[in-house]
Amino acid sequence: MNLFLIILITLLWGYLAAKLAKTKNRDPIRWFVIGILFGVFSLLALFFLPEKRKEEKIQNFFTKPGPWYYIDNSNETIGPISLQQMNTLFQSQEICPDTYVWQSGMKTWKRLRELTTS
Repeated sequence: MNLFLIILITLLWGYLAAKLAKTKNRDPIRWFVIGILFGVFSLLALFFLPEKRKEEKIQNFFTKPGPWYYIDNSNETIGPISLQQMNTLFQSQEICPDTYVWQSGMKTWKRLRELTTS
């Protein structure tokens, strides 16, 4: 009975670690194993870790290479710029998935994240 309870609690730590890891954009399988091995300490580590930024290639957002326009943090329209320049801006975090972009042929400005589902 004691062994069964220990295994059950160990699996519970792994499950909780995996669930929390998923909310922080981290690998739930890896954190399931870490949760099994380190128990409550894995949850504490995950609690204090920042949310991991999804590594997205900006090319996945676009259907045409350019020119593109975007609205910067001071609400100014920037462009025209190439797809390569957009990728550089994205990698340097000057633009993000919430940045509004526009290209000829689009009816309205859209956030980058909206273009991934198109």
